[in-house]
Amino acid sequence: DAADAADVDDVDDADDADDGGQKREDSVLTNGNCKEFVKRAIFARLHEFEFACDCVRRGLCCVLPEVLVRSLTPSRLAYLVCGSGDVSVASLKSIVFVKNNDEQTAELMVWLWEILEEFSSSQRQQFLRFVWARTRLPRDLSSVRFEVNFSHLGSNSLPTSSTCFFKLNLPDYTSKAVMKDKLLYAMQHCRAIDTDFDVSDAEDNEMNNDDDDAETIATSSTSSTTSTDFNDEDDEDD
Repeated sequence: DAADAADVDDVDDADDADDGGQKREDSVLTNGNCKEFVKRAIFARLHEFEFACDCVRRGLCCVLPEVLVRSLTPSRLAYLVCGSGDVSVASLKSIVFVKNNDEQTAELMVWLWEILEEFSSSQRQQFLRFVWARTRLPRDLSSVRFEVNFSHLGSNSLPTSSTCFFKLNLPDYTSKAVMKDKLLYAMQHCRAIDTDFDVSDAEDNEMNNDDDDAETIATSSTSSTTSTDFNDEDDEDD
């Protein structure tokens, strides 16, 4: 073990040596070069993503003129690409469509708007994710429609959504308080759209497949052994 350790040290020393076989002074951190080390470490950290960012920039400039990209601030570019993170109730009202609109549903819609007004900004983002699987509204809403449908499922039922169609299905709740409680619960707990592909599920499936394969191999091995035993017995009988 001591000999192996010595060999490893020799290899490390050889890596740190210059062409003349002399050990490089900058390969060992000392009080004399610690400031230079910190300077280089900061430089490396600040510039470690330059190559990747440059690739993104060149790809973006293949679609948009570079002079236009350079004229945009980071926040403006993020808004144009990703939309607004502020999910305003006024924006939702401007694109809403109530499928079965009557006097009863009109009162339910008043409750819904009041609840959304009472929500915090993060809760409205949760609401949008629940009904549309995203947390931002696009900059241009001209082709977007938010559909609300009411059903007679009773106050014990939870709201549901069709995220592909930006559609909210609400039972005809008997009070605003009940609607708010059920909507909050659904928003916070019904997030199956976020687990369409979950790493832990994939690992569990892989483990189950491995177990199935092992069981199949074991079964095949047992069957083969049994067949061999029968053949040996036949040979002995002969």
